[in-house]
Amino acid sequence: RLYKAKGHARQYNVIQVYFASTYADFQEEIKEIHTTVFPRMHELCQARGYTFNPVMMRYGMDERTDRLYMGDPRIANIVFREIQRCR
Repeated sequence: RLYKAKGHARQYNVIQVYFASTYADFQEEIKEIHTTVFPRMHELCQARGYTFNPVMMRYGMDERTDRLYMGDPRIANIVFREIQRCR
């Protein structure tokens, strides 16, 4: 089934989870999530007829990139749009 709200359609059978961190933070935890948690979530969801779609937003690649993106309103719009899609 599809859910339509304010110009977008969302499938009920898709589970999207938003994750955010900097590149410097949680490096070991991110590896563990990718190697252990995400595969298990895919299995559990698939067995119940759902699709698991993690949305991993990482920022802070380096100071130069941070300065470029910091004042760019498009970046905030992308982040807010992804959060909205995960609701």
